Amino acid sequence: MQRSFLTNLTTTNFAGLLSQHHEYKTLGTGKEMIANMKKDLAKLREWIA
Repeated sequence: MQRSFLTNLTTTNFAGLLSQHHEYKTLGTGKEMIANMKKDLAKLREWIA
């Protein structure tokens, strides 16, 4: 997802749900994978704040 998508979405009165999907070549495993996903979730929350 690109930030521009979210910027455009805010101009449409969208009131639905957002879903975050993770798909990486080297996401890691275990704790490393969870840390990477949390980092991306934090960025998404920053963008929609």
